[in-house]
Formats: sequence, C-alpha cells, structure tokens
Amino acid sequence: MMKQASHSKYDITWDNEQKAIVMEVRGFFKPEDGESFIKDYNSMIAKVNPSEYTLVVDPEDLKTSSQDMIPVLKGCFELYKSSGFKEVLMVTPTSAISTMQLKNIQKETGVKMEFVKSNPYK
Repeated sequence: MMKQASHSKYDITWDNEQKAIVMEVRGFFKPEDGESFIKDYNSMIAKVNPSEYTLVVDPEDLKTSSQDMIPVLKGCFELYKSSGFKEVLMVTPTSAISTMQLKNIQKETGVKMEFVKSNPYK
C-alpha cells in the first residue's frame, strides 16, 4: 500500500496490485477536516480509474458526528457514489451510534455499499 494523503483525522492509501483505495478516518471531524478530506480525496481519485478499484472506508475509530457535520458526510457519500467505484465497502465502526448514523446517510444518499466487519486490505 502506498500512502497518498495523511492528516490527523484520516489516511488515504492505495494498492495498485489489489486495485483498492483505503481511507481510514478517525476522531471527531470538524468542517475544516471535511474540507481537507474532500480535497485530498479528489486529488487521489484523479490518479486512478475508479471503475477498476474497490473503495474501502474504514471509520472504525470515527466518533459520532454533530448535526452540522451531517451535510458534509452526505457530501462525502455523494462523492463515493459519483466516482463510480467497482465496489464500496464500509467497515462497521465500533460505536453503534456512529454505525446507525452512517447507515442512515447511506440510505438517504443511495450509495451502493456493503458494511463489513473488518478492513479486508489491512
């Protein structure tokens, strides 16, 4: 795996051999963290053909988001949807509330993703 972006709240790596992009997110996101994440995400996506890749979102240690961050989260899900990945996997967070929040956003945005127990690329 090759690290493409690193921040106190996330790491984005990719594996060309396994055709996977792994995004590990953690902590409590603020709007500026979301903006930085979206910028790094867009920069990374421009380097690959998403239809050949699996996107793995690993929010295992992500804290429940405040209400003002919900639109940012929805925007991220919309990005995943519009990028056209072969497959999107979401690792189920350790927090039941975070899991419920992410599943609700997934339903609202219509992103086709599978919730999995662990990151298959770790």
